Amino acid sequence: MKTNSMVFEMYPYDRVTNTMTIPICLSRYDDLYNPIDPSPAPARDLSKELVDYLDQCSNEIDSEFKIDMTIEIINEPVNLGREKECLGSINNFYKHEIFVTEKRITATRKSAFKHLVISLACLSIYVISMQFEMAGLITDIIKEAILIGGWVFMWESVTHNFIQIEPFYDEIKKFERIISAPIRFVYST
Repeated sequence: MKTNSMVFEMYPYDRVTNTMTIPICLSRYDDLYNPIDPSPAPARDLSKELVDYLDQCSNEIDSEFKIDMTIEIINEPVNLGREKECLGSINNFYKHEIFVTEKRITATRKSAFKHLVISLACLSIYVISMQFEMAGLITDIIKEAILIGGWVFMWESVTHNFIQIEPFYDEIKKFERIISAPIRFVYST
């Protein structure tokens, strides 16, 4: 993916470290969190708007660039304890997203394996049935249905295992990129 000049205009770029900065501006620390989640800070969900914003930024900035984040807090003074809570919350949120995505990968792999077993069973039944001389329209239709079903389940297995699973790995890379990004806080009052 080629990075166009608009990306360089939207995100501060440090040529020395090859890093683009994602700017985040919040009125107060609590704007980082989902307002309807009553959990304590490290386990609290991030704001949907913030998650969407980070997702969009991560998609816009090509993976050839490192990223970091600057969180600007406008209406609150420096509070190192709250900064630590925010960093822990971001880390926990994206680690949980990785965990959930890995569970989806496991479920997709299990589904692919199930389809493969069904496919091999159908194709085996077809091969075995070819050894018996059974004439008739109904038996021919059943044999063809088993053959077609075997290939359809084989295709489903391939689709699950190689095509549908790729976006999950891309998501994990994006989440790991966000987790590993250095975050610094700046204040303006």
